[in-house]
Amino acid sequence: MEYQEFHAKWQNLIFTPLDISNPPCDAQQLQKFMDMYPGHSHEDNMNHIVHGAYPERNHDPETLYDFYRSFHVINTKFSKPWKCEVFAEMFPDIPEWLRSLPLAPEKRFAFGWINQLRDQDVPDINFKTTSNIHVDEPGSFGLRWFFNNSDNNLYFYGTKPDITIPDIITSNPNTDTNYHLYHDTINNQLNSDDIPRANNNFYSKPIKISTTSHTSFMLGQQKAAHVIKSESHNYKSTFILEPLGRFEDRWLWSELDHIVEQSVNNHRSETIWHEDFCD
Repeated sequence: MEYQEFHAKWQNLIFTPLDISNPPCDAQQLQKFMDMYPGHSHEDNMNHIVHGAYPERNHDPETLYDFYRSFHVINTKFSKPWKCEVFAEMFPDIPEWLRSLPLAPEKRFAFGWINQLRDQDVPDINFKTTSNIHVDEPGSFGLRWFFNNSDNNLYFYGTKPDITIPDIITSNPNTDTNYHLYHDTINNQLNSDDIPRANNNFYSKPIKISTTSHTSFMLGQQKAAHVIKSESHNYKSTFILEPLGRFEDRWLWSELDHIVEQSVNNHRSETIWHEDFCD
């Protein structure tokens, strides 16, 4: 199976858990690792290791993020691959786990996670309560892994009929930013779910996921955009594997197709289809 056939078969699939293993990271060890690097300090440390210099900042690198922080721990995209040695020592089974995934042979990639922070009532910090409405990579199928997902605070806005991302939305010459691509910029008040409203390219009512705290999943980025609310604790993480290059060359599409087929059958109550948005 090629990407085009996979796309044609699954383009209406918005979200489904996947029956593949989670990253072999003990949750408490993962929390310990993140606690070792407050604020931007892990990002700064990796920049120093890779580039030999710390980025210039106008604040202490341990300053809190306002919504999430990123941990990049493996990157084989460039001519000189790198990894976080501390992470590698604490989680030695990750390389074998990566080899178990339906990634195309010899495919270069980046691997890490987003640590989503809780809504903090701190007067002197401008803390965001949601992300912007967005698509991680328009037209792709993203493999993700939740750790400590307590609140299911991931919402999808389905596109109106005959609108497919990125073909129509991103080709609009009057939309010069991602914000304008997805947000309702006329009525910018939060909706009844306390998340931003999408524009007229989307159905007005979002659908919230319902899945387990530790789960792998696939999101389709052709017929929906998503938005994330803040969490009730500081240890929700979403692992992301980002293959490099053309969509056609990223995954073993027949193997991934088999996984998705089986997973959709096994998780019907948790799976979200584009048809679920239609009245």
